[in-house]
Amino acid sequence: MWALTWLFLIALFFTIITATLIVTPRVRPSTASLFWGAWPAAGERLEQHRQDVTELVIAEYMQNVAALAGICQSKFRYVSYAQIGLVAMITFHVLILAVDSRTPAP
Repeated sequence: MWALTWLFLIALFFTIITATLIVTPRVRPSTASLFWGAWPAAGERLEQHRQDVTELVIAEYMQNVAALAGICQSKFRYVSYAQIGLVAMITFHVLILAVDSRTPAP
């Protein structure tokens, strides 16, 4: 019974940690002018390319898409870990209830 309780607690803490990692903000280094962390140097680069702004904007969007895709991939990895933890928690909870129901009351 105690072993199941400890396994349940481990699964609970694992799920809480992975769920927290899902919602914490992520930052990936980027030089795109649309990324706030690249300013003011990115603003100067944008000023230099005023004539061919269409090509520059397309290139900037592609850099942003690549950065955001990397962030999403890492977050979705934690989503799968949290789901595994949730399934383990439910399984251990059901087992604890099953074992407890078989134990005679004092």
